Amino acid sequence: MEVFIIMSDQFVKCISEYFAQDGRRRCNHTSDTPRYWNSEVFLAYRDKRWCKPEHNDQEIFVQLRLEMFSAGLSFAAILEKEANLRKAFDIILIPTYDTEKIGELMVDSEIIRNLKKIEAVINNVFVFLKL
Repeated sequence: MEVFIIMSDQFVKCISEYFAQDGRRRCNHTSDTPRYWNSEVFLAYRDKRWCKPEHNDQEIFVQLRLEMFSAGLSFAAILEKEANLRKAFDIILIPTYDTEKIGELMVDSEIIRNLKKIEAVINNVFVFLKL
């Protein structure tokens, strides 16, 4: 399966550009803060993963999970917690999650502790694995 990963705001026309701290020119199509645009986490995501084809099911699900968690939040905040989200939500382990595990996730300060988002990731892994 080949999937192209794009951020929801990618379709906004690039009307201005800026230079990041690393000297690379990038499209300035967001209203987020400069800290977001110049963070190492975002630049690595933008330069290495954004709009790149992905063939690994785990990585495709990682992108879907990022989108599920980002609803209503800054994408920068999600990217800052991505390493911990990877640990907490492995595509192989999620189908084994029970009420106790959900309770553990709800008190884990290293991830986004929103019950609806956690349930969405758990429920969607079953659909994803059927594809």
